[in-house]
Amino acid sequence: MRALLFSASALVLLPAAAFAQEPFTWSGAYIGAHGGYAWGEGEGSYATDIDALTDVLTGGIVEGTGPPPDFVPLFPELGEPASSELVGSILEILINAEEPAFDYEGDLDGAIAGGQLGFNWQSGGLVFGIEADASWSDIGATISDTPLTNIVGDPDLAADAEDGDIEGDFAEGDFFGEASLSVDYETDINWLATVRGRVGAAWDRVLIYATGGAAFADTEVLAQLSVTVAGQTVNDTDVLEPFARTIGSESTGDDVLVGYTVGGGIEVAFSENWSAKVEYNYVDLGEIEVDFAGETEGETITSEIDIDLHIVKGGINYRF
Repeated sequence: MRALLFSASALVLLPAAAFAQEPFTWSGAYIGAHGGYAWGEGEGSYATDIDALTDVLTGGIVEGTGPPPDFVPLFPELGEPASSELVGSILEILINAEEPAFDYEGDLDGAIAGGQLGFNWQSGGLVFGIEADASWSDIGATISDTPLTNIVGDPDLAADAEDGDIEGDFAEGDFFGEASLSVDYETDINWLATVRGRVGAAWDRVLIYATGGAAFADTEVLAQLSVTVAGQTVNDTDVLEPFARTIGSESTGDDVLVGYTVGGGIEVAFSENWSAKVEYNYVDLGEIEVDFAGETEGETITSEIDIDLHIVKGGINYRF
């Protein structure tokens, strides 16, 4: 009788034991959400000469503060366009028969948030998959560079100004200061998307994987190229007063950049359908070009900005 009861109990328990030992599988489709942080670099360059710079900046609106310096040729009234003679005179102070090539760089950073969907196929301890994701982004940077500067104006006025006594020695409009050539870029990535393959090793509910594929990013750039003369000038009461005059040219670039991404991550299933992951991606988006068009047809300064990013994100997935 005891043997019969033992046999019956074993038959009842066998299916339950078999079910409890059924291995977890990563196979199947999934959908999820993620959020994270990105940082990286924007590096750029432009090569030009004095003729192209003059042509691009001619007609730029003069902005500034303080009384006008007695610069030859004279600056027009604030809000008026600059002549090629004026722009060329400033650039001749900065560029001594050279054709400068300028390089600049700046740091990008910002948050991302979005969603992903994908499919996994598991064979033994290996997991193969494909995943697509899209993220809203506030990644951006302001990149500034002042590659050329030079002293302008009357050095005697600068020396006497240090002593605090200029009365009777200088006329209204005499000045001293510095001329500079600057470039400023505001770069924004509005959205970022990737399509990637995944391959990894699974230990039951833990998956460690590598990933790589194509990356896409909607990128905008607002660029300004400018020359500035700033310092101190003698006003109509024989007192030194700060002044600044800037002539600038603006341009924009807007493009969906296409590059590549590689990375890796770890994903842990905390139920039959739900899992959480942490992932790192390196993203190279290539270059975006910004063209400064000149007054003369054919005169253009092209600036190229190369963008790469590092992204760390966390996410959650639901498997069907």
